[in-house]
Amino acid sequence: MADAPRPSAAPLPYDVVRSRRRTLVLHVLPGGRLEVRAPLRMADRRIAEFVESKRGWVVKVLARTDRDPGRVIWREPGPSHGDAVPLRGLPHRVALAPQAGRRDIACALLPPSDDAPPILRVPVSDDPASAGTRLLAFYRSDLEARVAAMLPGAVGRCGAIPSAIGYRSLRSRWGSCARDGRIVLNVLCAALPDDLVEYVLCHELCHLRHLDHSRAFWNALARALPDAQARRHALRGWYLR
Repeated sequence: MADAPRPSAAPLPYDVVRSRRRTLVLHVLPGGRLEVRAPLRMADRRIAEFVESKRGWVVKVLARTDRDPGRVIWREPGPSHGDAVPLRGLPHRVALAPQAGRRDIACALLPPSDDAPPILRVPVSDDPASAGTRLLAFYRSDLEARVAAMLPGAVGRCGAIPSAIGYRSLRSRWGSCARDGRIVLNVLCAALPDDLVEYVLCHELCHLRHLDHSRAFWNALARALPDAQARRHALRGWYLR
């Protein structure tokens, strides 16, 4: 007797954002939502086939984020009271507090109680977006201070000096660099422990000498950070979703 045909898996639901790009890319966003970035004129059928080809990867990503949500880095919309957000590699509990006057706009670390996670006070106004805006500002300030302390040593090991360092909320990258010597670091790197921030910084500094991922680039990074491969593997455990 012939085996009964196995039912096919249900199609993965996803949103499509079209732009003047040439390639397809798939993102897993907060809550497990899938978003495909596609060229303007690409056929829907090709997009659906691309998403289906990534089913195994999507399942693995969702499984990892379910096991360790503390490494899924916060993104819009802003955090809610009691949420856990990572900072310097450790989870911090968000405490939303009504803004006490016009100058009360900066987040602050509060001492934890017992074995509870550290508390991050986030002042909020009547604007629903204020919590997210102020958390990003806090992330940026924290990251700038940490990078400033790391930069002299990183420059010496990588043999490259950036013309400027910028900080932005990037959607899917930890950092980027430009031919004019500028590098940009994702403000959400503030969530990472120091060794991974240093990896991202050295990665971009090495790109100033090698604007690709050639063997020469990876060799330069390995000379700057002998354990670069281990750090790269550890960075994959953090998710910009």
